[in-house]
Amino acid sequence: MINKMLVFSFFIILLSGCSNAPKDAQFIVDQSIKAHGFEDLKGKHIQFEFRDFAYEIKRGSFGYAYTRKRTITDSLQNSKEVRDVIINGRFTRTINDKIVELADSISAKYFRSVNSVAYFFQLPYGLNDSAVKKEYLGVVNLENQPYYALKVSFKEDGGGEDFEDEFRYYFHLNTFKLGYLSYRYFTDGGGVRFRKVIEEKNVNSMFFLDFENYKAPKAADLDSLPYYFHTQKLSLLSRIENENIQVNVLE
Repeated sequence: MINKMLVFSFFIILLSGCSNAPKDAQFIVDQSIKAHGFEDLKGKHIQFEFRDFAYEIKRGSFGYAYTRKRTITDSLQNSKEVRDVIINGRFTRTINDKIVELADSISAKYFRSVNSVAYFFQLPYGLNDSAVKKEYLGVVNLENQPYYALKVSFKEDGGGEDFEDEFRYYFHLNTFKLGYLSYRYFTDGGGVRFRKVIEEKNVNSMFFLDFENYKAPKAADLDSLPYYFHTQKLSLLSRIENENIQVNVLE
């Protein structure tokens, strides 16, 4: 067990030069959304590629729609397009434009997969959803830079099946850009992850993020993860890299 004093030593409240530092979580999130250029995300049609899939995000007066698609070719060289679509929380799979009936457990698995990619791709936009609970924790030093630390959890009403998940977000003290995050999840066996932003991709003055994705011990407290990262006790699992990002006005 990590000594709590070592963990808390990473939370350094910066008094000099920061007497007017905001301590309101809502203000910090609003400033971060502006810094990333996402305040006008509604009315946009966004396309990108992640690993073997093409994704679309649409936000408009109807609400939102997330689409994941890919083309599969069988041994006889027959091609079929598989689409997984979430519209305002409702999931549908189609193959060559025909709806496919799925078992509830399979449908829930695909829903989580598509929703997760869309959620992280749009950060920090989703932190203003009505089910989000935000709490300012202080300022943490990560790689010799100061970051506002926020705790994020979810209300059961409107928080989805993953409402018990918990996050920490770290926003740079000067730019309000998201630099790091960590979270504990409970689906599919559960786990703890820590992510570091490794690239900002500027598309039409909107900043989309790529990450290094680290695995932490399941028993680790989320507030201890900056210490784990600093002492190189996290295992690099993957790189989250989004390609060919396009942003257009929703027609």
